[in-house]
Amino acid sequence: MVEKIILIAGRPGSGKTELIIHYCNQYPETTLLLAEEYSEEYIKERGLKDKVKVINKNEFYNVNLSNYKTICIDYIELFDEEFLQDVITKSLEQNIRIIALTQMRRDFEINNIFHECVTKV
Repeated sequence: MVEKIILIAGRPGSGKTELIIHYCNQYPETTLLLAEEYSEEYIKERGLKDKVKVINKNEFYNVNLSNYKTICIDYIELFDEEFLQDVITKSLEQNIRIIALTQMRRDFEINNIFHECVTKV
């Protein structure tokens, strides 16, 4: 099950959001972007195609996930563990891949809360 979760870590300003925008643009109709840091308008100004659905935490529970193959999360530190557990559970139930971004600290350590969440599934 863990192979369905891809965690991308990097320092602030290292291009993580740009990477996820490029991924979403490659698969605009089957990728859902879950974002809290930036508004949909700002992300679209950075180059995200209009066909990509952008939602926030509050909208997640109202989305029909069967339309998607990938959920991209920008970035995990902005979400609580209980919500991430819900995302993981719903994604695994529907065979949806998760690509999540996380911040890397100066000591190159990351806060891999997915490891904690996945062990509970």
